[in-house]
Amino acid sequence: MMLRRLSVLLRRLGSCRKGMACVEMAVATPIFVTLILGGVDATRYVLAAQKSERTAATIADLVSQAERLKESDIADLFKITYHVMEPFSVDGSSIQVLVTAINNPSGTATIAWQRSWGGAANGSTFGTAGSTATLPEGMVVRQGETALGAEVFFEFEPMFLPDVFSAATLYRRAIFRPRFSNLDSIEAG
Repeated sequence: MMLRRLSVLLRRLGSCRKGMACVEMAVATPIFVTLILGGVDATRYVLAAQKSERTAATIADLVSQAERLKESDIADLFKITYHVMEPFSVDGSSIQVLVTAINNPSGTATIAWQRSWGGAANGSTFGTAGSTATLPEGMVVRQGETALGAEVFFEFEPMFLPDVFSAATLYRRAIFRPRFSNLDSIEAG
């Protein structure tokens, strides 16, 4: 008798469809919210990578167009980073931009000069001023020539899902040859 009542009750509950939409919505909502917020963070990551690459290319291109460089010219060029990296904030320790001149006066590629801007503390992958340059695979700086490299290190922080997308340091670089002069030194002023 007891089993029969239980069986009838279970059949009646199994056939009842009241509240099914609420249950489905309760299960689906967290999944949809996670997908949407994850999509926002993934999009921001891709945009930050593109902005970092554009910043490196822009600064290397502008430095390579100079006929001569002063310290104040380099400082002004670094200010472009604020505009190119928008909508990302580049205040504080979130970014570092390095400009490096690599020349080859005597058969060995060396770093003629290097300037840095930003609060992050990363070292150049080319090396330090006065040292032998570490060049990317396949790159050659011939004797008497100069190459200008711009490097960008950007600290990406996810906005919504730090457990899904971890913080990452984005690194991008661009290398150009000077167009009008050797640019193996920077003038004071």
